[in-house]
Amino acid sequence: MITPDNFNIFVIPFTLGMTFVIIWLLATIVRLWRHMPQADRRRVRHSILTVSTLRAAGEIVAEVLIHRRIWKRNKFLGYMHMSFAFGWFMLIVVGKFESLTYTGNHFNPIWYPLFFKFFVPGEHEFFLSAFFTQAMDLWLALILSGQILAFVKRRMPGRTIGIRPRHTAVNRAALTALWFIFPLRLAAESVTAGIHGGGGFLTGTIGQAIAGAPVLDSLFMPLWWAYSISLGVFFVLIPFSRYFHIPVEGFLILARHWGVSDEATIRTLETLACSACGMCLRVCPRAQGDAPRMQPVYFIERLRAGRDNDNDVWGCLGCLRCEEVCPVVVHSTQIRMARKMQAVPQRRPQPAPAPVPQARQGVDVALFAGCMGKLTPGTKAAMNRILQAAGLAYAWVDEDEDLCCGRPLRLSGRTGEAQARMDRLKTALLALNPRVIVSTCPICYNMIRAAISARPVLHHTDFVAQLIDEGRIAVGRSAQTLTYHDPCELSRMADISSRPVSTLAKVGTLKQPDECGRESHCCGGALGGLAVAGHERTRLMTATADYLQRPGAQTIVTACPLCKKSIAQHAATPVVDFAEAIAKSLKTSSINQ
Repeated sequence: MITPDNFNIFVIPFTLGMTFVIIWLLATIVRLWRHMPQADRRRVRHSILTVSTLRAAGEIVAEVLIHRRIWKRNKFLGYMHMSFAFGWFMLIVVGKFESLTYTGNHFNPIWYPLFFKFFVPGEHEFFLSAFFTQAMDLWLALILSGQILAFVKRRMPGRTIGIRPRHTAVNRAALTALWFIFPLRLAAESVTAGIHGGGGFLTGTIGQAIAGAPVLDSLFMPLWWAYSISLGVFFVLIPFSRYFHIPVEGFLILARHWGVSDEATIRTLETLACSACGMCLRVCPRAQGDAPRMQPVYFIERLRAGRDNDNDVWGCLGCLRCEEVCPVVVHSTQIRMARKMQAVPQRRPQPAPAPVPQARQGVDVALFAGCMGKLTPGTKAAMNRILQAAGLAYAWVDEDEDLCCGRPLRLSGRTGEAQARMDRLKTALLALNPRVIVSTCPICYNMIRAAISARPVLHHTDFVAQLIDEGRIAVGRSAQTLTYHDPCELSRMADISSRPVSTLAKVGTLKQPDECGRESHCCGGALGGLAVAGHERTRLMTATADYLQRPGAQTIVTACPLCKKSIAQHAATPVVDFAEAIAKSLKTSSINQ
């Protein structure tokens, strides 16, 4: 029940803003639910009262409140985000229990806990009142410490604290309102303590310091009004700004744990859940140069506002470095891919059936070099030496005919034609009836392993490592020093990074750059960026080549024909494929035939 003891007109801005954002959020959820396939709706209904929800709740606490992934990447940024999220959450929770304990009423008005010190000023004598007073000051202090760090971050952006994104006018307005909320709460509660006494270690101390000042009475109501207005403005702007991620991220985590498989639903939630933290800015290859803000933080921002453009779709390399560091795990590359499919008319021509190589049926290994592999013949020659040394029967499925995995077409949005190419390649590979299929191109490897389950599909780094482990080939260690470059498609997309490194360590001494494995640099030649200008690609290739040369190794080794050509064009250090490095170290005297 609303009474003069729990209502004042100044609470209206907050109440209207809170009501607006709740209605908007509910409308968004209803809209997503209505467009969700029936199968996913059933999964959700059957998963709510299961352990999946408990796991999701744990992840929500870890990621939405504590920001665990950001902590792992950047402790400064992690503390800043945690202080706001966890501190504000605890202010709400503890404030609710404080008002509940004081009134004994479970249904206090929504504004009452936030403005409790206004309605119940001075010293409190109810159960646990001292605890509540000090706890509320503690959470407020936590938030303010994070706000100070955020201020420093905006004044001194950089690698240590994190790169500050540049935001739209709406985002700046929402940020301004957010920045006023907690200093105004501190000021309002401190002035109240100065007039009526009470307060905790923070507000009470400030209140004692300013007690008796003649301006306190004139500041009392304006400060509470300003606090309410700043809350109301922030809540009204939430649906139109990056801060909509605050309520949406939890729903994204729930959807993933409940097994929602509809890509449109997940991508919509991911788009809304992007917090624009800026962690993708540092790792994006196109963060420098003349790229017009190609990073996901800006793409998502434009997409939410309905202002995305062709360059957003066609100017991304698709290297996945952004996804590797994203704390919300937003698959921005797939979101761009969906936009490509919308932009390009889809057709699926009927391809001529691939010829069946009758004379070579039943081989041990079917190999596929791919389009780029044919431009790096050294890799093919090295694999021939390795397989001959291992005594295996093998065949290159694309030796006499041009076959394609379809990835270039897929990245151009022509998914129907891409699937037709893959179907043709699949027919040719399976016609050989191989025991294992091996690709020397990680791009092709990812496409083939997604299309073929009837046979084991390996990248040649894994295959060669198995031959060594099984004793089918033997390698010798030399004094050569090597730097291994992890291709994007192999390390981040296929999660193959440690095994090539451990295998190369058997033939030489590795000198690795600081950022390697899943955090390796893109070679700059990635197929995804169809709109990337030639001079921009040159800049990217040169930067990666320079980075790989810093450790001072004698040879740069990579495991992708596209990476090899891209890096070799701009590196003074020799660049070889993984297979070439292994073939050079073969011990012919101890080969198991």
